[in-house]
Amino acid sequence: LLNVIAGVAGRGHQMAVVLAGRQPVGADLTAGGGRPLGAEAVAGPPVRLPASALPVRQLTGSDSVNGLVGAIAADSVESVNVTTGAVTSTSIPSGFTPTDAVMQGRNVVLIDSARRDVLFVNTASRVTRMLAMPGSQPPSQLTVQDGLVFVNASDGPSAMVINGAGRWRPVTKYTGAPPSRPKPDTLPSTSP
Repeated sequence: LLNVIAGVAGRGHQMAVVLAGRQPVGADLTAGGGRPLGAEAVAGPPVRLPASALPVRQLTGSDSVNGLVGAIAADSVESVNVTTGAVTSTSIPSGFTPTDAVMQGRNVVLIDSARRDVLFVNTASRVTRMLAMPGSQPPSQLTVQDGLVFVNASDGPSAMVINGAGRWRPVTKYTGAPPSRPKPDTLPSTSP
């Protein structure tokens, strides 16, 4: 349906739709094209990623910048503004394999769930910072809320919060054993 409406992706190509600020964006993850959806979708050719960024593994939209998406490739993060056509590329360190990503403003935060590493990428300055997940469990969940990125190790007591400047703080979710659920009362049996 999106192929027909917006001319976003080729037949049989993998595609994604994300919200970038308040702007819906459609992208062809196979060929690397993207464009705004809605009234702006019919104007102009789609923004193209460099061939070195293909195929795109994941697409994430900015929580606050209209039309800005982060395209995650095997060894780079591409910041793509589908409204202006601006594309910037930042290398991912060797050995880091992104398993999830979110975009906060102009920053992309990636996790590698096989390692205890979190990668912070400022797409405007192309600065990357490797952060160590607190605790002994690798990160497994990412959330953006109120301009902050929350990184969680769902199997452990540790988490971290990262602000827009890349500064972070550890968060201890609980200090003792995880909360347990009380057993429901047994209902008395009734005889007919």
